[in-house]
Amino acid sequence: MSTNLYHPTVNNGVVQIVNPQSGGTGRIVGGGLEPSNVDLSTEFINLISAQTGFSVNSRSVNTNIESNRELLHNVG
Repeated sequence: MSTNLYHPTVNNGVVQIVNPQSGGTGRIVGGGLEPSNVDLSTEFINLISAQTGFSVNSRSVNTNIESNRELLHNVG
């Protein structure tokens, strides 16, 4: 058994072993890195916005709970 992560199953179809750049395959670039498709600054802004929204909603829920407690205390 090989040490790669590919495990053939019935769903994979027939395995075809070919050389790079033949039979419609790509080429191998040693040391090549794929650029990130994530914009970190945008993701941080989204994270901060989500955190702020969660904080506001949490305070709103706590205010509602306190109001209900005050109301029940005054009624009871």
